[in-house]
Amino acid sequence: MAASQATQIEFIKKVGPLVQAECAKRKLTNVSLWTCIVQACHESGYGTSKLMKDANAYFGIKATEAWVKAAKYGGKIYVSKTKECYDGKNMKNIVDGFRAYNSMADSVADYFDLITGSKLYKGSVGKPTVKDCLNYIITKVVVNGKHISGGYATGPNYVKHAMGVYNAHKQLIEMYRVDETNMPKHLQERRILKKGMDGSDVIVMQQKLIAAGYSCGKTGADGKFGPATLAAVKRFQADKGIVVDGICGPVTWNKLG
Repeated sequence: MAASQATQIEFIKKVGPLVQAECAKRKLTNVSLWTCIVQACHESGYGTSKLMKDANAYFGIKATEAWVKAAKYGGKIYVSKTKECYDGKNMKNIVDGFRAYNSMADSVADYFDLITGSKLYKGSVGKPTVKDCLNYIITKVVVNGKHISGGYATGPNYVKHAMGVYNAHKQLIEMYRVDETNMPKHLQERRILKKGMDGSDVIVMQQKLIAAGYSCGKTGADGKFGPATLAAVKRFQADKGIVVDGICGPVTWNKLG
């Protein structure tokens, strides 16, 4: 039985502040923050899954022997039925052991330990959109027989369903934010631009917008961030599926290329 709209909203409001605090502590981006909320919702059925309720296991992470021995979060295991897809089409019922926690906060912290600490997932940090981040985490990449990235889950429609969560609750999810000056260095190369500002970097932004097909008004790339340029930035952001705030920050710069 699907979670009600009220249950969905209540869950996001419960997990959101914990994810926000963890991302601020680790100097992670808003995209990583929102992706975590989305995965918590998707993996746990908005907190309604028996596994999640009994074990505080909101991300469905399998328990390895090394994780149990490290016992950073107690090293507890919760054995549960689950489904896996090994052939890309058919789901198979199995029984497996999952990491169990004392609290939701521990579950969130361990999720980020995994995402930022594993060579399979850490490349997702700094991706410009939630979809890009999810695709990196989920899509298994094998080179010369070696698993080098992705593979968090086996469900063939995982990203599609997770993006359904994001799109359904985008406004609420994006209320949880961290200071984007915490973003990785390679996404902080340019000044954050807002309406009313001017300068050479405004010209660069306008040139990139115009080249991408977004008019900045009759005066073109004049170095002045006026109403026409603001409208162009917002149209670009909307088309790229990122936050439409009219501010050219690290994520928008990264999308402009």
